[in-house]
Amino acid sequence: MAERELVIIGCGPGGEDYLTTAAKREIDSCELILGSGRMLENIKAPNKANAYDFKAVRPYMAEGKYKKIAVLMSGDSGFFSGKRSLCEKISKDAELKYWKITVYAGISSVSYMAAKLKESYDDASVISLHGKEEWKPYVLCEVNYSGRVFMLTSGREQAREIADTVLRCFDNVKVYAGINLSYEDEKILKIKKSEDITDGMCVLFVKNAAPVRKSCGRMLGDGEFIRGNVPMTKQEVRQVSVGKLGLYEGAVLFDLGCGTGSVSVCTALLSPFIKVCAVDRSDEAIRLTKENAQLYRCANIETYCEDISDFLERDDIKQPTHAFIGGSGGKLKEIVNKLKEINPNIIIVVNAVTLETVSCVRELMTDESEAVFMQISRNKKIGGSNMMFAENQIMIARL
Repeated sequence: MAERELVIIGCGPGGEDYLTTAAKREIDSCELILGSGRMLENIKAPNKANAYDFKAVRPYMAEGKYKKIAVLMSGDSGFFSGKRSLCEKISKDAELKYWKITVYAGISSVSYMAAKLKESYDDASVISLHGKEEWKPYVLCEVNYSGRVFMLTSGREQAREIADTVLRCFDNVKVYAGINLSYEDEKILKIKKSEDITDGMCVLFVKNAAPVRKSCGRMLGDGEFIRGNVPMTKQEVRQVSVGKLGLYEGAVLFDLGCGTGSVSVCTALLSPFIKVCAVDRSDEAIRLTKENAQLYRCANIETYCEDISDFLERDDIKQPTHAFIGGSGGKLKEIVNKLKEINPNIIIVVNAVTLETVSCVRELMTDESEAVFMQISRNKKIGGSNMMFAENQIMIARL
C-alpha cells in the first residue's frame, strides 16, 4: 500500500490571521481537513469534518479514500495539545502503519497573550487546567511561589472560580483575563472581581508582587503554627516521621489524630499533588488544622471531625497510600488492621510515647517494619549558661 500522510497543524489561538504560512500551504495541499468546529470556521476547503481525537479521526484514515489528511489543533501542537495522544494511538494501530505523520507548530495562546500584555514568559509558570476539577491546590501553590503564572482554563465558569479564589487568598496579586484571543470579539481585561470574566475561551495571567521563597528541605518550626490546647507533634519528630512516610506526588495521606494539623500542613506543602485527609474527634483540633491550612494556603487538606474508626468506614474517601497515626485513642491495633484491609500495601507511620502504645506497636511489627527511638533535648538559658532539658522519649515506627 502506498504511503499516506497525516498532517497535524497547530493553528494558534484560532483567528485566521495567526495561521503560519507553512500551515496555510499544508492545508491547501490536503484532500480532507479535520478539526474542531472552531478551528474549521475560517478554513475554505471542499472536504472538512468535525473530528480531532483518535476515535473520530481513525475512520477517515482507515477507509483508504484520502492520501493526505490534515488535523487542525488549537494553539501550538507541542503545548498542552491533543497531538500527543493522537500520535501515540496511531503509532500503536497496526492498520495505520502506512501513514506518515508530520507536525507543524503553531502559536500558543500564552505567547499571544504575553505579547498583548507586553510581558515575557521565560520566567513564568504555565499550567493547563482543562477538564481538571481539583485545580485549587495546584493554582494556589503556583501563585504562592511564582511571581507570574499563565493558566489555560476550561472556560468562563472555571476561570471565574480561579480568579475569585486567587483574589480572596492573596493581597498582592493582579489578575488578567484574555478572552477569545485573536478573534474579532477579543477582550483582555484586568480582573477586579470574578464577574468581570465574560463568556468565551479564557486564558488567565496572575502577577504576584510578593511570592514566597520556597524552602528546600526545611520543616516548619513549632512556633510557626497556630497553637491551642491540643497536642502537636514536635518539629524534630515531625521531620523524621514525614521522612519515614516516603511520600510522592499523587499520594493520599490519612493524618489520624491530626491535633493542630502540623503534620498535615508539612506534608501538604511538599506538593499540591499530595492529598491529605486530616481526622480528629476534637472540634478544637479540626479548627486549628483548618486555620493552619489556611495560613499556609494548603488547599489539598480535607478535614474530618469524627472518630477515626467511623472515618475509616466511610465509602466517599479515596484509598489511602499512606497514614500517619499521631493519636489513636487506645484503638491502635484496630486502626492499623482496618488500614491494611483498605490497602494491603499502605505505608503507616506511628508515633508512640506511652509504654502501652509502644507495646502495641511492637505486636504489629513485621519483618519489613522498622522503628527508632528519639530523645530530644532543648537548650534553655539559665543565668549565663545554656542547660539542656530533655523531652519525652518517642518511638517512631514504620509498619
